Amino acid sequence: MATRPNATGEGRALIYIDLDQFKSVNDRFGHAAGDRLLVAVGERIRGAARKCDAVGRVGGDEFLVICPRVETSAQAVKIAERVKAATTATVDVGPGEVELRTSIGVAWTTDVIDADAFIAQADNAMYESKREGHKGVTLFATDRPNGGRA
Repeated sequence: MATRPNATGEGRALIYIDLDQFKSVNDRFGHAAGDRLLVAVGERIRGAARKCDAVGRVGGDEFLVICPRVETSAQAVKIAERVKAATTATVDVGPGEVELRTSIGVAWTTDVIDADAFIAQADNAMYESKREGHKGVTLFATDRPNGGRA
């Protein structure tokens, strides 16, 4: 995959969010409760993101935040840390409360890059976060092909 600098030199980030233990919510409280949790998570992510960011559900229990105009990887991580804080909470899902926890990966670039490759970078960082025990946000490191904590 070849990349090249974008014309504006402007950076952008992708934040990949995976809900931890989501299946157990459906198993314990039912799918309606799981649906309520997904709605609550979407609202929490939207509240933590900037107005110019786009938030969407990728599928299942995974969300993606597309962040234009991000000057540095450190700024991308700060946005992701706000998302992490917003998605670490006790949430009432109707028949009970669940401890919401997430694994979050971030990819950042100033290069023109294929969208699928960019998403794969954020996804790889998210899986690294999951392997590390959900303790924080993981930034995809270009010097490590499989991502890694920066």
